[in-house]
Amino acid sequence: MRTKKTVKIFDLVTEVNRLNRESTCKAELRQGWNSFLEDILHKAGVYSGFGYLNASVVPQGQEPGIKDDGQGGYTFPDETRRNYGISQRAK
Repeated sequence: MRTKKTVKIFDLVTEVNRLNRESTCKAELRQGWNSFLEDILHKAGVYSGFGYLNASVVPQGQEPGIKDDGQGGYTFPDETRRNYGISQRAK
């Protein structure tokens, strides 16, 4: 007998956000799971955008997603450091 296994989109977004915040792996790996997540969110019609993570929430010594350049603008040292929004329809 086969048992159907499902994952809630809310749980998937929550896990990718945690990984993007806590991981110390190469950026290419984060880019892979970010692309996978975005594809799922778009296909389900629940994509809500993302924001870049700053240095206060990523592991010490790791590049943040966004950094104040000190001149009124921003730089994006590691664009894979993202926090995805969670659509109300995905909860």
